Amino acid sequence: EAGPVDQMLATCLGSRQHPTKDVRDAFRSAVAKLALTLPESLEQASPGASEHRVAVARHIVERLCNELQLRTPGAEKLTLEIFKEWDYDVVAVCSPSPKYLVQGAKDLPEDQQSPLSALAHSTLALLCAALLSPLLAHRYTDLRHTLAVCLQNGPSSDRPGTRHKLGADMKQIVEVCCAKLAAGADAAEHERTVACRLLLDLLFFHLRSDSVAAPAKWNTAAWDHPRNYEWAREGKVPMLAMTRAHFIEAIHALGVVKVVVDEVLLLERAAAHAQRQHTKEHDAARWMRLELLRFIHVEADERTDLTVTFQILEELWRWVPTEVCCKWLRVLADSGEALNEAVTARAFSELVCGAELPRLGKQGFNCFEALFGEINSRTSTDHPRGRMQISGREVVHKGIKISGQNLVRRRVSWFCCTGLRRNVGTITGYEDSAAREKDPFDFENDEMFEGRNKTNQLVQLKDLFDCHVVEDALSPSDLKAFVIEDITIDLDHQFGCNLVGMDQLWRVAIEALDDGAAARAWDLLLALSRKLPDQFIQDFLHQVFLEIKPLDKEAVAMTEAPLEGERGGGGRRNLRISRALSLLQTLVEAHVLDCDAQGVLPHSACARGQPLKVTIKCSPKLRPRPPQTAKDKDKDTGEAARGGEEEWTEEVHSNLRLKELVQRCAARLSRDPERVGLRVGSDAVLEGRGRTLGALGIEDGAVVTAVAKEAGGKGEQHSAATVLRAMSVADTEGVVARRFEVLLQRLEDEEAAGAGECDEALQQQLWTVLQALPSSGPILASVTHALHHNEAWEEGRGEEGIWRAAYRWQMVLALLLPLSPPHGEEGERRSAGLAQCALRHLLALLPALCHKGGRWCSPARLSWQVALPVLLQVLKVILNTLLLSSGEAGEGPEVVSCGIVMEMVLEAVTMVCAEVEEGQARCR
Repeated sequence: EAGPVDQMLATCLGSRQHPTKDVRDAFRSAVAKLALTLPESLEQASPGASEHRVAVARHIVERLCNELQLRTPGAEKLTLEIFKEWDYDVVAVCSPSPKYLVQGAKDLPEDQQSPLSALAHSTLALLCAALLSPLLAHRYTDLRHTLAVCLQNGPSSDRPGTRHKLGADMKQIVEVCCAKLAAGADAAEHERTVACRLLLDLLFFHLRSDSVAAPAKWNTAAWDHPRNYEWAREGKVPMLAMTRAHFIEAIHALGVVKVVVDEVLLLERAAAHAQRQHTKEHDAARWMRLELLRFIHVEADERTDLTVTFQILEELWRWVPTEVCCKWLRVLADSGEALNEAVTARAFSELVCGAELPRLGKQGFNCFEALFGEINSRTSTDHPRGRMQISGREVVHKGIKISGQNLVRRRVSWFCCTGLRRNVGTITGYEDSAAREKDPFDFENDEMFEGRNKTNQLVQLKDLFDCHVVEDALSPSDLKAFVIEDITIDLDHQFGCNLVGMDQLWRVAIEALDDGAAARAWDLLLALSRKLPDQFIQDFLHQVFLEIKPLDKEAVAMTEAPLEGERGGGGRRNLRISRALSLLQTLVEAHVLDCDAQGVLPHSACARGQPLKVTIKCSPKLRPRPPQTAKDKDKDTGEAARGGEEEWTEEVHSNLRLKELVQRCAARLSRDPERVGLRVGSDAVLEGRGRTLGALGIEDGAVVTAVAKEAGGKGEQHSAATVLRAMSVADTEGVVARRFEVLLQRLEDEEAAGAGECDEALQQQLWTVLQALPSSGPILASVTHALHHNEAWEEGRGEEGIWRAAYRWQMVLALLLPLSPPHGEEGERRSAGLAQCALRHLLALLPALCHKGGRWCSPARLSWQVALPVLLQVLKVILNTLLLSSGEAGEGPEVVSCGIVMEMVLEAVTMVCAEVEEGQARCR
């Protein structure tokens, strides 16, 4: 009767206290057995007893379902005990027909089938309550598996006859989940989160619409319950017949999209009110809802007419953090074709490139770059080939719109039909070769499975089953969106192209507070420069120097306000200057690396560097061969020669370009320089033949191996447009000269700010950029003229500032130590004359640096620490040149006053030592 059953339930749930735990456990086991009502056991009893048994079981299940929803203590233990008694196989309880009722209890009267159906409905409700209850959150996986089995074998499951309509059981579950979400704040947050998770699982319980006709062995489902794998292999768990697209169409009719969007906004408002927006739990709950929203839109087909609207994106952007919105939008753009062209263009211009552009972070720039490539690669009437031609963003699967090398480091998942499980992991490599045509990817599984290695070769993604992009905590934050193949040239527009978003890209490169986002923008601008004409470099330099040059007072006031989140408190103006200098340096260094034939050296490499002795070892294929006859020249040049030297020493200097060292080795080996490469140790062949040996890290005594390489190696091809060329052309209008003047003037302006206000980090950047650019033509001409004609050199004595003096004296050093040393008596006489003239100027300048009362003598300042080594190095070269000259001529230099020189140098050394003792590590 109901009374005794209720008393037993009260004891199990703790409302009736009992002194011993064993008694409560015994009552719990008894109630579980009463709830066990299998059709096989009912057919052995009389009709009256069977009906009574079903009624008791239904009473227990409904009462327990209510207690679970009320979070009554002890309800979870009793629920687990009942499921344990059922051995988690509630198919027999939830689904008494057709499989069990017809085969196992077919002799039961029809009037007993109705109570069984009611019991099945109640049991399914209990299963829903258990799934949504926070008391049973730790058993969600087992309960989800049980639900999957029930839905696939129940009397109202999605059989082939009902493929386009939700079965009663499935509809009941979906309606419960939607009701929880629609309840909003009236439902617990945990219940709403699990409702989203359950809807996501229900979505993947179904096959994709394009896979219904798959082989029979594929028509099985597997989740993370091990026992289900065995049942699936035995063919006992058929896949739900309703396709995934039809399932989405059905739940869309129930308004699931709106309730999920409202749920995301409700979660954010509640988190903002409770000030817990940045906790891991909140981030996970928010991403669960956004993932459900993504998969609903990605997996829907054209019949549903379900695409992400701009209104949805606008609502999300209003409440959800920008970085999270950008990450979700980028994953959505990488997942097939859920975004139409109009929404993509509007989202890019109004949301991604909106007022928050300077605060764009790494995830934000990932989204910016993906949409930038997406929009500019689309064809139109005005641009039949698109504004830009890219590769790596082809749709290879319904859930993936990335291909080739761009998939490396991406996270993906797919359903393994042989192992009957969903594999999740990271693509670690890609090889585009004939040998790896069928399995070009290297894939690392997150989990180890029996009989499989953690890292395996992977087939083309289009050949996988139910494949998706995965975005989780292991996903990288610096993703590559596409590869630029070509750009449509349009000289009527700035930068020589008409790309959508170029102005915004420049703003990110200059204004971004996040260093990573700014660096990514520089890389994209560099990639564009390699495909665009000289106009790009000219416009680029124009924009950079507009940022660096001094502004009038009104413009400065508009840009000096510090931005929220900016480090260092330098204000927006200094941030923009720093970003512009870093962008300029990025392009300069990349162009030197890529272009070996430019013949233009940076300012820091114009003088002969430190002498080096490098040992060259020859690989067997490059052994020198005897002179070839005309007949021999037709033979294969790659054939190894026998005999000849295998090792020799080259005397070089640190500012020698890699190209010149390669040419020396090739000449000695009688080889084509394009087919000779150099490497240090076991490293790869050195790239960037325009770089100096010092920049490549080759030191005195290094051992370098000459190896054979293919002509025109990767990374050696480049367009004619480079920053170095643009800054060293014939300057008829004085544009280039004014650009150097901007850099030097900015240095002097910072120096004039005085101690405490001078931004030394910015000074260091300016000086580094000056060293990376070629020498200023007008300044070099004036220095050369003054030294050769022994004329007065007012600027050299420092009337224009310490930084300008240091820059000029570096040019003096280049004239005294040319890259090619002078030969013969005439060359040595000329060098001695230059040294004599330079010394007169230097002696007049040293007191300003080395005497404590000197105008530039401030050892704590960066300017002093940069200028003093330059002048001391010049002094050393001058003395060496003059002493060598006097030794050969038999007479001493006329103007050398060793006492004065030694006094000033020793005083400078004393100040350097004092600075070192005070912790000034920059002093050397």
